[in-house]
Amino acid sequence: MKALSPLQKALPIVAATYADKFGIEVILQGKQACTNGTRVVLPAVDHPALWGWLAHECRHARETNFEVTRLVQIQNQFDLLNIIEDARIELAMIQHFPGVEGSLNVTRQFMVDEEMYSRVLPDSSLAWKFMGTILFRLRTELLNQRALIGHAEQAKSTFKVEFPLGVQVRLDSLLRKVSKLTSTEDAWALTQSIIQMLKDESEKEKSQPPQTIDSDQDQDADENGDESPQNANQDDPEEGDSTDGKHTESDPTIDDDLDLSTQLNNVDSSGGEIENQNVLDQLINSLFDEQPSDQEVSGDEFAKLSERFQSLAEENPEYSDNFSVSSIKQATDLSEATNGDSLLDEVRLTSSRIKQQLRGIVQSARQEQYMTTRRGSKLDRNKLTRLAFADSRVFQQRKVESQAVNTAIHILGDMSGSMSPWGGEDKAKVARESALALSVALQAIPGCNPAVTYFKDSRLYSALKHGGRIKAGKFICYGDGGTPMADAIWYAAHQMQKLPEQRKLIVVISDGAPDCEADVHSVRRLCEQSGFEFIGIGIGDETIKRLFGQSIVINEVGHLQKTLFQLVGKALIN
Repeated sequence: MKALSPLQKALPIVAATYADKFGIEVILQGKQACTNGTRVVLPAVDHPALWGWLAHECRHARETNFEVTRLVQIQNQFDLLNIIEDARIELAMIQHFPGVEGSLNVTRQFMVDEEMYSRVLPDSSLAWKFMGTILFRLRTELLNQRALIGHAEQAKSTFKVEFPLGVQVRLDSLLRKVSKLTSTEDAWALTQSIIQMLKDESEKEKSQPPQTIDSDQDQDADENGDESPQNANQDDPEEGDSTDGKHTESDPTIDDDLDLSTQLNNVDSSGGEIENQNVLDQLINSLFDEQPSDQEVSGDEFAKLSERFQSLAEENPEYSDNFSVSSIKQATDLSEATNGDSLLDEVRLTSSRIKQQLRGIVQSARQEQYMTTRRGSKLDRNKLTRLAFADSRVFQQRKVESQAVNTAIHILGDMSGSMSPWGGEDKAKVARESALALSVALQAIPGCNPAVTYFKDSRLYSALKHGGRIKAGKFICYGDGGTPMADAIWYAAHQMQKLPEQRKLIVVISDGAPDCEADVHSVRRLCEQSGFEFIGIGIGDETIKRLFGQSIVINEVGHLQKTLFQLVGKALIN
């Protein structure tokens, strides 16, 4: 199989981090993309632009209230809401993860290079002149995405020619509010405010001669009244632009006493077909057109990116069909059983003996070796007799430096239904006792950092976390359900990749086949490419040999402890 790229190696860690942070499931596989409030599925494409897209969609799944977006039935209003919501969630993502800004910029640059953005031109539709300007301004001024600066400058030039000065000034003020939005409801309220502002300005345009913008007015607007969304922390100026100098309040707010569907219906859709309609009337009508024909207007910037990545996945089926990354399931902490002391008493003698054996193995491996030389600062008294024969090799010099263990070990114990007592053999009981005895012994060795996790019935259970204190009562777990081995390995690898230990060893104990053997192979390959080591111990079943290169099968449950200790002891000194 072709070696994995750095991107492929890092994706499981990134997916796991986002899944942990936002409480969602992240899956990268196949050729399709879809997102809801609990899951993000993106195509498996080996491309750096995937990082920014992944960050964007994860934040969407965590932050966006899809109940609000589903109630917006008019397409252009939905697109305007989506433009504002996208800017809001990406700003929040950057504030929580500053490094994401670079990933988002890479994705935007790719989208620009692939010509996924329509430019705002003099012959563009009114709806795109308006919404495209908002899109590019928020991207460049609020999010500092420099790949779109050319698009933004062109859009602003077209916007100034097309729309009245009152619209320009009041839109500036409204866009400054984006950085202060905290929810999808806020984004929808701002969308309504923008639409209401257009209606107010349209009425003013009808009641007075059209305004013209000469170069002096343009310059004054830029110097005095044109503030960008990135200056949102400054106090907002008084909104409204009226020739009589009076303030006009035009920003509707969401009424807490009304449900969202009622609020959506509160936006007046009057206007109709009026002879000699002005520019604003045409724009307002387009914002209430339930079936707009304008194809260049789209609030979903990632629709074209999704299509492009789908084509890339189809062009590389050997990658997209074989590479799969899923976010990591989290382990539930086992509660401390009351009979934990009795379990500890049962393994105390065994753990003490194993502790001494492991210490002896480690000590012998770390024992320093010396050689004698003709020069040095320390005499070897046992070699002084050489001087009588004119042999000056009597100085002691260290030959081999002492090596620390410096190893994190994660024991994964199968607690599926087949581990339950049958035929007089309680495999689950032996596995629990072995894991506890080994954990007690390993914690006594400097440089060892053990952990124990059980897997069964599509769930994971933590008995001991890395660096945690051993509580024997938490090691009591009974066999039940299936064998989610791949999920257990994902979890162990994710926990261990954050540890400072140089070596990372995962020990898997199982008595049968996992729920999905292909997934186990996939995650093991990824982990091995990242430096993880594996030991597999099978109980009366040969499947373990197919899963792990370093493995052994025992046919009697009673041999589990001895085999486990021997394998881990050898691994510590190799």
